[in-house]
Amino acid sequence: MNPGTKLLGLSAIGRLLLLIVCAVVGASAGKGVRAQGSPVGWPQLESRLLESLSGGLEDAATWRLVGRMRRMRGEIQGAWDALQRSLVVDPQRASTHFEMGLVLLEMKRSTEAALAFERTIELAPESEYAWQAGRLLVEIKQERSVIPAAFEFEPNRVDSVPVPESSDPSRSHYGLRLETGAVYNSNVSLAPLSRLATGVGSASPQAVFSSDLDVPFWEHGVWRVGGAFDVDLTWNDAGQRAYDLQSLRPALSLERVRFDAHGDLVGIWRTQYDFSYDAFALETFGRRHGVTTSRHWLWAGGEQAVLSYRIDYSDFADDGVDSSVTSFDGWTHTIGLLFSWVPSWGLSDRTDLGIDLQVAPLEGGLYSYCGVYVYAATESPFVGGSWWDLQLGWGYRAYYRSAWSQDEVIYRAAAELVVPLAEHWRCSSFVSYDRFGSQIDAFRTGRLLAGVALVYER
Repeated sequence: MNPGTKLLGLSAIGRLLLLIVCAVVGASAGKGVRAQGSPVGWPQLESRLLESLSGGLEDAATWRLVGRMRRMRGEIQGAWDALQRSLVVDPQRASTHFEMGLVLLEMKRSTEAALAFERTIELAPESEYAWQAGRLLVEIKQERSVIPAAFEFEPNRVDSVPVPESSDPSRSHYGLRLETGAVYNSNVSLAPLSRLATGVGSASPQAVFSSDLDVPFWEHGVWRVGGAFDVDLTWNDAGQRAYDLQSLRPALSLERVRFDAHGDLVGIWRTQYDFSYDAFALETFGRRHGVTTSRHWLWAGGEQAVLSYRIDYSDFADDGVDSSVTSFDGWTHTIGLLFSWVPSWGLSDRTDLGIDLQVAPLEGGLYSYCGVYVYAATESPFVGGSWWDLQLGWGYRAYYRSAWSQDEVIYRAAAELVVPLAEHWRCSSFVSYDRFGSQIDAFRTGRLLAGVALVYER
């Protein structure tokens, strides 16, 4: 009897049934990376499978099952040998690449494991193996580098667009804002350039400092050219010093203002180029070049509207194990529409309502997404000349090139109480909470910020 066509006297159908039994018994193996122990009967099943191969038959599915059984018993080198045999027979089998990735993780070879998981996704993008491989790729990425949790959408605010007070073309004075304070941050791994919300990092008290400098370079009639330089710095406690942030953002802008017959400002066209540089503990995290074009309308009743389009390109220091899969680099396009008005009920000095639409066709297929963010904000008077600034937001991000469901729902709530102290000086207390919901555990997290700040502005 030829053992290449029969397995211990069983027919080909019987051999197939045995392989199915093996797969069912070991199905839970793919759910965890480091499960221990082996189910009763596996040594006997492995012996029968190996005997089926003793006559020279090279069957990829059989070798893969042998490799899985050995891995579950902790025989890592034996598992490696069996899976290598399987790949020689059939290099296009996604399940074998997935098992090989698990073995490589046990061998502490995470870079090679990531490549095996990426190959799994490429060969069978709609499979359960691809979904599991994707989750493990995210975990490997977290272990390799700092991946901050940040809110990628940066909503427009009316007060973010400088507005001349009159038709007087002279704006020779500069604008300066300095802020320093103390903050509790439940997720200190925060960088303005981040594209991924993840649970990496931990809580820490922070000392913070920021400065915003606006300088007019040239003005002629309705044309104005100016520059800006913004800095954000944070210092954490001793256990989180690796997340001390340094963020630098120089910018150059060109704007054209429009006045009506009475000399009242009714519109602003503005184009701005900005460069962003982020580092953690003086180690480069990423760079971004961006151009924003906006149209600002103002009406006599206090209503304002801003329509904007932004395009930017980000280059992160760490592209992962394969830039075509794990890189965050690439272009982002954002269209924003904001409307602001003074409510008639008198409880608010100003209310903003806006929506941002964003698409990011990134180099890494795991992280390309389309997103939407809607938000509302209000500024309301309080006692003694102080005021409240409140904000609510909701966003959704769809990862359209991902082989598994990692879409995110984003919630935001923030409140700030501002108290004037003297000319140009004020203090504020604030709290904000961002929540990132996802079917992928590594993408599900939240971030709480609470603190006090002293501000100088002129």
